[in-house]
Amino acid sequence: MQHLFLFFFFLSLMFGLLCGGIYGFLYYKLRIRLIKYHLYFLASDMMLVFFLSLLFYDFLNIKIFESFIGMITNYVHLVLIATGPLNVSGVLFYRELLGKSNKQKHFTIFSILFLLPIIAVLAGMPSEVVDLKDEKFYQMWLTIIFVIFITFSVLIYNVALLIRNYKNITEPIRKYAAKLLLINASLILPLAITDYMVQNYQVLNAMFPSGILLQPLTFFILNFFSVLVLLYAKKISAVIISEAPLAFVTSYKITEREKQIIELVIKGMQNKEIASRLFLSPSTVRNHLSHIFEKTNIKTRTQLIHLIEKMK
Repeated sequence: MQHLFLFFFFLSLMFGLLCGGIYGFLYYKLRIRLIKYHLYFLASDMMLVFFLSLLFYDFLNIKIFESFIGMITNYVHLVLIATGPLNVSGVLFYRELLGKSNKQKHFTIFSILFLLPIIAVLAGMPSEVVDLKDEKFYQMWLTIIFVIFITFSVLIYNVALLIRNYKNITEPIRKYAAKLLLINASLILPLAITDYMVQNYQVLNAMFPSGILLQPLTFFILNFFSVLVLLYAKKISAVIISEAPLAFVTSYKITEREKQIIELVIKGMQNKEIASRLFLSPSTVRNHLSHIFEKTNIKTRTQLIHLIEKMK
């Protein structure tokens, strides 16, 4: 049974690597900011699952990675420290999902969320194996509980923020991603309760001595929902791109991102609206428009629209 769970760790990691690769490729092609922050979130979650996998390897006394993990004093340290990047990337992703800007005070909070697990580990985790009766054992468990509390507090804050602002989300892709994230969050709580019961009730623990592997299971679900978001983002982008006239695109060597901006200009959107729709900054939209004007040798949006109409 334990080796089956170990295989599930491996499967979860491989699925995460596949999703991360697809996310990276589509971000390179589409340059959608939401995909970038989602990629950060997935990468930090995958790092946590990887360190948990190493911890599980050690638990089973499997020496496959002995040359690498032999240098690590305690794998629990790495698992706890990995929650720092997960907390920060989670907050960044949820704020980007809601279209909220990040000011200087937010970066201070991000730094605190990143450093707290590291400080807690350095201050409260022993560097050697301790006996159950040792004072350091209780200190170690307090540290673990503290770090877990921070991580779940950040998750609850993100979900509460998303629920509070859900009605204000107007962009289809943001709305779709927010809906899937709320479903994902609603699955985590019962899974966490089940995992706790399995590890603390003798009958259940005898059946599942390694628990139900909460983290890789939730990571697997998160990646599945991420694939759905990617497919939806690709679908929206394809609809926008398909409206650009082929003759205009080929004649002036218009890029994929420039196609998207041109179609939104035709629809009468201003720079801020285009930036919001495509998850870009207004300055990036201005730069793209400047390049379009240079390629087509025109100076205004009106001239651009007339040129496109002539080539349809």
